Amino acid sequence: MYACTARNRDEIPRNMAVFFLFGVCRVHDYLGINLVLFSFPLMLIATLGCVYLHFQNSSPESGKSYYSHFLRRPLLVMAPLGIVNAVELMFAAMLGYIGNTCWAFLFFPVTRGSSILPLFGLTSESSIKYHIWLGHISTVLFAAHSIGFIIYWAMTNQMILMLEWSSTYLSNIAGVIAFVVSLVIWVASFDRVRRKMFEVFFYVHQLYAVYLFFYFLHVGVAYICLILPGIFLFIIDRYLRFLQSRHKTRLLSTRLLPNGTTELTFAKNPGLSYSPTSILFVHVPSICKLQWHPFTIISNSNLEPEKLSVAIKTQGSWTQKLYEQLSSLDHLNVSTEGPYGPAASDFLSHESLVMISGGSGIAPFISIIREIIFASTESNKKVPKVLLIAAFKNTTDLTMLDLLLPLSSTTLDICKLELQIEAYVTQEHDKRSLDDAKKQIQTRLFKPNPSDSPIAAALGENSWLWLGAIISSSFVLFLLLLGVITRYHIYPVEKRGENYHYSSKIIWDMFLVCVSIFVATSAIFLWQKRKISKEGKQIQNVDMPTPTMSPASWLCGTDRELESLPHQSLVQSSNDVMISFAILLELFLYCCVLGYIGNTCWAFLFFPVTRGSSILPLFGLTSESSIKYHIWLGHISTVLFAAHSIGFIIYWAMTNQMILMLEWSSTYLSNIAGVIAFVVSLVIWVASFDRVRRKMFEVFFYVHQLYAVYLFFYFLHVGVAYICLILPGIFLFIIDRYLRFLQSRHKTRLLSTRLLPNGTTELTFAKNPGLSYSPTSILFVHVPSICKLQWHPFTIISNSNLEPEKLSVAIKTQGSWTQKLYEQLSSLDHLNVSTEGPYGPAASDFLSHESLVMISGGSGIAPFISIIREIIFASTESNKKVPKVLLIAAFKNTTDLTMLDLLLPLSSTTLDICKLELQIEAYVTQEHDKRSLDDAKKQIQTRLFKPNPSDSPIAAALGENSWLWLGAIISSSFVLFLLLLGVITRYHIYPVEKRGENYHYSSKIIWDMFLVCVSIFVATSAIFLWQKRKISKEGKQIQNVDMPTPTMSPASWLCGTDRELESLPHQSLVQSSNVHFGVRPDLKRILFDCKGSDVGVLVCGPKSMRHEVAKICASGLAKSLHFESISFNW
Repeated sequence: MYACTARNRDEIPRNMAVFFLFGVCRVHDYLGINLVLFSFPLMLIATLGCVYLHFQNSSPESGKSYYSHFLRRPLLVMAPLGIVNAVELMFAAMLGYIGNTCWAFLFFPVTRGSSILPLFGLTSESSIKYHIWLGHISTVLFAAHSIGFIIYWAMTNQMILMLEWSSTYLSNIAGVIAFVVSLVIWVASFDRVRRKMFEVFFYVHQLYAVYLFFYFLHVGVAYICLILPGIFLFIIDRYLRFLQSRHKTRLLSTRLLPNGTTELTFAKNPGLSYSPTSILFVHVPSICKLQWHPFTIISNSNLEPEKLSVAIKTQGSWTQKLYEQLSSLDHLNVSTEGPYGPAASDFLSHESLVMISGGSGIAPFISIIREIIFASTESNKKVPKVLLIAAFKNTTDLTMLDLLLPLSSTTLDICKLELQIEAYVTQEHDKRSLDDAKKQIQTRLFKPNPSDSPIAAALGENSWLWLGAIISSSFVLFLLLLGVITRYHIYPVEKRGENYHYSSKIIWDMFLVCVSIFVATSAIFLWQKRKISKEGKQIQNVDMPTPTMSPASWLCGTDRELESLPHQSLVQSSNDVMISFAILLELFLYCCVLGYIGNTCWAFLFFPVTRGSSILPLFGLTSESSIKYHIWLGHISTVLFAAHSIGFIIYWAMTNQMILMLEWSSTYLSNIAGVIAFVVSLVIWVASFDRVRRKMFEVFFYVHQLYAVYLFFYFLHVGVAYICLILPGIFLFIIDRYLRFLQSRHKTRLLSTRLLPNGTTELTFAKNPGLSYSPTSILFVHVPSICKLQWHPFTIISNSNLEPEKLSVAIKTQGSWTQKLYEQLSSLDHLNVSTEGPYGPAASDFLSHESLVMISGGSGIAPFISIIREIIFASTESNKKVPKVLLIAAFKNTTDLTMLDLLLPLSSTTLDICKLELQIEAYVTQEHDKRSLDDAKKQIQTRLFKPNPSDSPIAAALGENSWLWLGAIISSSFVLFLLLLGVITRYHIYPVEKRGENYHYSSKIIWDMFLVCVSIFVATSAIFLWQKRKISKEGKQIQNVDMPTPTMSPASWLCGTDRELESLPHQSLVQSSNVHFGVRPDLKRILFDCKGSDVGVLVCGPKSMRHEVAKICASGLAKSLHFESISFNW
């Protein structure tokens, strides 16, 4: 059979899908290639990212530029997207660039005489699907690009820009016109429109020239160059086809079959050769002036050197009119383009061929059989045995078998041909009408016309060399003409200081491309035309015999039959078999595709949850801020995997192969492992729904730990090739997870706590002075006495510069875990605590603003405390300007005002904050009486904890230069994995397979997983233990700090007794703030009253508050406002 050999009947569609979608092999021997293609690039980026982050942190000016403030500016606030900033909107522009990249490949499949497609074993006809896919993808991307910009212009009141035609840059109105034209083309290319209204599809598609013109004017020269090769080759091919089609083709004869099929036979130049399964485009002006239709060539250039035949099935208005004209005319004007087909074929290399056709699908097999007939006449040449399985609906369709042998005046010697034909008529049960159908076959000869010419290659013999000459000469001519026009026409204008219209330059480029192609192609075509014309005159009209006998009598033995038709029972079952096979194959492939897309989602799933990632900071992200991407990818991939799994279960049920669901193959993937992974994923998915996660966090937390079980069986199911695709994310996650495990083995020294009456707790830990972190960072805390497994993230409110030996976090009582913690802190004098982190942004740029407006709601004030402490430290440095600070803090109750006491740290030294310009506006929204404020202040408790010698201060897991050490771990562990994999493969797996024995496929995958873990554990442990010694020595030098119990209010820590912190009174920081009871802050008025050219606006609180502030900043009324949102809601 002409198909790939498979291990079982299910593997053929699977191999096809794998080949077309990813082009990678499932075999373990190709693991190295997959690692290089899929795993190595991201591992290299992660390693280099560590180096970059190290030097970024070492730089004293590591803040972001003013340009980054603009990129974070909110431009759209709308559900369900939330806050869309300029960075995210830039993806709309990026979609245009990606769409342009799609366009770079869009024209290659429709270049019929392409010299590139054959290099990949493709033809224009077989790769037209790629043109369709790229067309849909690029149109969707361009639509998103266009709509994104329309939204942007609408939000910024710049809709007039949509009609702009700039003389110095790109034309927006040209882009709008191109967008509209593309939508028209796109709608007309939908499958339903194309099949039912082909003329609409055909004529609308000719608008591509209009689209290209305006598209080029919109994208500009740089992006034209990206897509120029494909369009350049397409124009050459299109112009060559135009020149070839100007000649009328000599039509010799036709055979009209009773089922509506027509065989057209044209005269052909003997020098024209083509491969079996080629196609010819036919144009009949009397039917339609513009339409060209492709038809399969059924003749063979060796067997019929002077003739070329095509088969045409009546299926639409055009073919119906052609059939009617051929029945009544003695001459027909016809033009042709082609033939086009594969550069070579290898059908004769097989021992036997099984060809399976349905209806008119037999046409390409006719050309193959004729090729085999010709080969069988050659001496000492072995030809394959042929089994033709032909399925037809009606008995009249059986007459298509008469086309297997050509009309010929000579007897064909086919004695060596071993041909067996099994024909199936699926919708009829009576064979008596076969003889009547045979009698209805008509053969008509056409009168010759001197103006008609035989079909010949457009460029004659050696056409590929001449095509190469056209491509090279036309491109060189284009470059020369472009240089001349630029030097002697455009440059003099610009040299005088005048503006040469930007669109005019693009029009010149398009014009010169066309001129160079037309000149070079016309010259070579006309040169070859003379020779072809001389050869054409030597070809005489051939007298075509009218056959009076059936093809069976043309065989070498008189008793030989064209096989026999099958029995009635076989015919009756044929219909069901054929229909179910098509449906099941399509179901199979769709299920495979869903799994592959889900696997691609998994390639990115673990990057957001890698807390110490060296990749996320490269994009300005942190693990905490990008956890939403993990959630989205998790939901999408689970839905895809569920559809993939259910689809296969349906497939197995329909094919009575449910036993395959429990298969654990020793030579291929494990199905039962996939079923187990599917069940586990559903459990994890259900437990991760928002309602379950918020109301039953413990259920969500513990069930989520099943990810390790899921990964194990998932890997056993997908195999080596697809493991390599998702390996980088999982590899980096395991490194991070193991580092966190090593760091969390140590108990952390807890120094003190402040218990506020609103249930908020400040925990202060001892810290290694060498550990630094950015404001708004988080710390994960674990209290074994509350729960052995749970870790919870909390915002760090301290500052590593202001408090070099301490680290504090704020914890709001909101659940059972935090409630138990609050109770234990109220009664114990020592608490065993472990920590992981801190984790946060690689750098911050808060100090670069002229002023800061920080808007918080409830516990959302926590990240702002760390920023204010950073500003306090910066204000103590000489010659350093710090921004003015306006803190808008909204609370529900009066007791929440005590959180303002956390603004200043517990310290035994006086803080010099004379240079700090801080104004606090506090709003208590649900109370109107401020008399309870004093009582709340009195309820603040400060507790010191007894030191424990076994406790250690918080330190970086890898000490100083942690990014460099992390890069060393990533690179060394990955190299170690490759070395171990090579050793195991060479000295353990290869010897087994060399003896011809089977090494269990799942065992190979388990080896891969084991070696990944071993290499990570070895490399990470070695570097961690190496650094631990130095960290331990530094930790012993840090003495327990005696924490004072403050008996004075923060107001007395000011540098002068008569100095106020803006409007703060002398008694306490809370009492001295401007407190507003029973009202909400008028955020719009506050923000618009902010003066200055650079005002940073930070907001942290409920979603409604964040969206309100984002809308104000996005309104464009205050362009000096630079927005940034801090959210901890998943």
